[in-house]
Amino acid sequence: MPKKNPQAASELKHILSSVIKSLKASGDISQEDLLSFFEEDTLPIDIFTPKLGILESAVKYLHEQRQAGFSEIARKLNRDPRTIWASFAAAKAKHPSRFKITNEVGIPVKALANRNLSPLESVSLELSHLPYHQIAKLLHRDQRNIWNTVNKARKHEKRA
Repeated sequence: MPKKNPQAASELKHILSSVIKSLKASGDISQEDLLSFFEEDTLPIDIFTPKLGILESAVKYLHEQRQAGFSEIARKLNRDPRTIWASFAAAKAKHPSRFKITNEVGIPVKALANRNLSPLESVSLELSHLPYHQIAKLLHRDQRNIWNTVNKARKHEKRA
């Protein structure tokens, strides 16, 4: 992508560099957390199918299309690598072909890392700014289940 204003880009790079250095020096944030600000992993909404569970869809996409290893996926999703492997095996059996991604809209991978919520609760809560029927259509679920899931997730968040 061509730079429209090289001087502004250089100034921005300098400012970001100094902010990153001061954050690292303070010790309040790890290098991994800093990098996550700049490379937000997202899951395209197209990966969710009626055949697969939310976790199965996420694992299958990350492994097949992002070429992430099971231990890396486990770390990102805050799960045991054996769970990730089992989810991938089940997803592969149910949906052997690769996902066809047409929509760039996605949800952050970090949303699935919250172990206080189920994967469906996490994704539904992430999309809760949309009407329930639209969330249901995106996730290929019944809108009554989405309503119930979002409300249950909100209760879990209040308790945590």
